[in-house]
Amino acid sequence: MTDPTRVDGRDAIVEIWPEGHHWRLVDARGMGTRTNFDFEFPGTKKASVTLRLTK
Repeated sequence: MTDPTRVDGRDAIVEIWPEGHHWRLVDARGMGTRTNFDFEFPGTKKASVTLRLTK
């Protein structure tokens, strides 16, 4: 879940790069916007996850 709640006008972006699968992107735009996500990557043992804030 991403939940940008600060009043700064920035968006929260989560990038998920699972080993052996296509990457996924979750973008929560605007203050107070909650975005739930639940991805399955069968057989995957690790993934790289990055949280970015837009400028």
